[in-house]
Amino acid sequence: MRKKFLQSDDPTQHEPCGACADNIIKREVVCEVCYKTPYQAAVFQPFAPCSKCNLVRYCSDACKEALDSVHSKADCATLRLLHATERTQIDYHIARKKLAKFERLAAPSPSPRRSYTPLSRYAGFDHFHRDLSAEFGDIALMYRALADSFHTFHPMAVQAVGQMSTEAESIPLTVIAGLEASIPDIATRRALEIHFVAASSRELCSRAMTEELLHHFTSLHELNIHYVGPEAADPRCAPSSPNLACSPCKERGSSRMWTIHATEYHRFLADNPARRPDLIVGLNTGCAEIETASWATTLDKICALKTPTLFTAYSQPGLNLLRGRGVDFVVEVRENKWRGIIPIVNKGIKLTQGMLALYSSNYWYVFRGRN
Repeated sequence: MRKKFLQSDDPTQHEPCGACADNIIKREVVCEVCYKTPYQAAVFQPFAPCSKCNLVRYCSDACKEALDSVHSKADCATLRLLHATERTQIDYHIARKKLAKFERLAAPSPSPRRSYTPLSRYAGFDHFHRDLSAEFGDIALMYRALADSFHTFHPMAVQAVGQMSTEAESIPLTVIAGLEASIPDIATRRALEIHFVAASSRELCSRAMTEELLHHFTSLHELNIHYVGPEAADPRCAPSSPNLACSPCKERGSSRMWTIHATEYHRFLADNPARRPDLIVGLNTGCAEIETASWATTLDKICALKTPTLFTAYSQPGLNLLRGRGVDFVVEVRENKWRGIIPIVNKGIKLTQGMLALYSSNYWYVFRGRN
């Protein structure tokens, strides 16, 4: 059963890209207590790291005594696993001699589910994975098999592989949640067309994981995905794909195909007026927070389509732009239980937002045209 988890007919599963580099922690050499750097000391000397997470540092005995007041056990545990994930990911790329071209470690489920179960019935990843394990075999064995497939010496390598694999699941499960929330007959749909807007390397390197849509919706047989965005250009692959459905899906007559369009979404719509997506997806776009002006034209076109549109954000968005345009919310802003699980950590986030880390697609919402 472990082999099934490792099999894939999709060549994009191990395609290198730069997206994974975004999740590697930027370690500033600074004291966690007093924020001094080694260059501010009378005599330069490396700062000592926390003995558990090996990431947070302190400059003196006095700051070591005060470390617990600013570095909680929960934060330490999060950073400890992040350190393991970073180290294991580096070992993974070294084993494939692609250290400079990051690729996403991902393993779709082996075949379609026996029956359709709405994703809303699951409390989160652990609950979902227990169900997968009951149907296909222990998912922990898959993590072990992946960790054993390359040389790594970190004692938490299996947990780290689990982190990376679960992170890759975030996109398809978030999309499934959006489909279930906005399309009443989604359980019986035989064909779907999905448009990813503002697509970049993160979406492109997760193409293999869209197989989960075919596996989750047992009536679905035709899945067409269009990746659209100025940063969607990928010189390593053709602008369109053949049928990349897995073997069990092909045996039941299913297909999964994608195209890539390196342009803004409103220009894509103008060039392809016949395109009618069932769902539009924008991941961590910033359209309602910092990139409001640049999104105005595209949002007008999206609202005119009256197509269900799923957007996500790292932090809770203000949504002033969307509310000002009178969009009709299908799902109000809420925390996403299918968010990414690898934290994005740096000192600036902690100082300005008062929390250790941000997570990809931490919040989500769905709207459909204007009310």
